[in-house]
Amino acid sequence: MSETEMTRVAMITGANRGIGRVIAREMGKRGYRIVVNWHDGPEQNEPFQRELSELGIEHYFVRADVSNAADVGAMFDGVLEHFGTINVLVNNAAIMIKGPALETSEQDFDRVLAVNLRGPFLCSQRAGRIMAKAGCGRIINISSIHQFVPKRDFTPYALSKAGLGMLTKSFALELGPMGVVVVGIAPGGVKSTMADRVPDVLIGSTPVRAIAEPEEVAEAVIYAASDSARFLNGSTILMDGGLTLGPYTRADF
Repeated sequence: MSETEMTRVAMITGANRGIGRVIAREMGKRGYRIVVNWHDGPEQNEPFQRELSELGIEHYFVRADVSNAADVGAMFDGVLEHFGTINVLVNNAAIMIKGPALETSEQDFDRVLAVNLRGPFLCSQRAGRIMAKAGCGRIINISSIHQFVPKRDFTPYALSKAGLGMLTKSFALELGPMGVVVVGIAPGGVKSTMADRVPDVLIGSTPVRAIAEPEEVAEAVIYAASDSARFLNGSTILMDGGLTLGPYTRADF
């Protein structure tokens, strides 16, 4: 790892629990100073702060609703005041609201797209301005296999992730000439608070016959944030163990 990488500041949204928490911890262990954005679950903060402190990881926790422009603005102002810059943004915050498409309320639809799509847009916009001015930076969007394939009862979620894929491409197109690399990562099944009950059919449908550990997603993020990943600009890394290869992945098909 280069000396510049060792001094970088990484902001991870939705990072006081689940996959975001692991990404934040693992990036911190690689030498990054960590900004932990959170909105819900304040009881998660103290134990995570203690863990980061014990690991010697410099950190800054900031509460913000990423779907709210005023919150996002205040969050970035606080980060700049605390650390002076931001070099890596990981758009991880997301929500799921389950229900049949024909019964999904307008309120639920709007909330999912607000957090999962408007949030990354607002955060990428603010981070992109800072990074473009510096002439370097990384924006990494945590997507899902549902960017590519639908899931029954999760229409707003799948739509938000499909939109996130195009957001990745659009920001990569505009920011690439300014030295800013924008990358998506689309996991399949991952052990996390959003998927705490893993059905056997999911494991049985994945050719590697397992789901990913959050640390594996974190390793992909760390690579995407590295100097070596410049030519990933605009792409989304699909890391699903072969889940989306089709129905023939099932052993009992």
